[in-house]
Amino acid sequence: MKFDERELATILAALRLFQSRKKAPKSMEHFQDCTPLTASEIDALCERLSIADFGLRAGDLALMPDDREVYVVAAYPPYVDVYIRGAKPPLKIRYLEVGLRKQGRAGKTLEAWLAGGS
Repeated sequence: MKFDERELATILAALRLFQSRKKAPKSMEHFQDCTPLTASEIDALCERLSIADFGLRAGDLALMPDDREVYVVAAYPPYVDVYIRGAKPPLKIRYLEVGLRKQGRAGKTLEAWLAGGS
């Protein structure tokens, strides 16, 4: 499952808010068939969500949620630096990796990719 930056921030904030409670209210329907995570389990889950490595590396092509193609020039999870196809002038941005769908290796240099063609 992929989350954009706002979704991930909301999930992490909700987990931390839940973690700050002494215990889950018994009335929460989510816990009728299971028990909630402990504080240390929530810590581990938040860390996994925050530093997830989705496998993007420099030279990969990926798609943004709006299906614009990007070329990955640097990756340091959970962020990647990418150039967006079709931006004039060429636009380099830092993007949350979970918001991208990996398409594979570019097979050409950034300069050739920016010049046109897939």
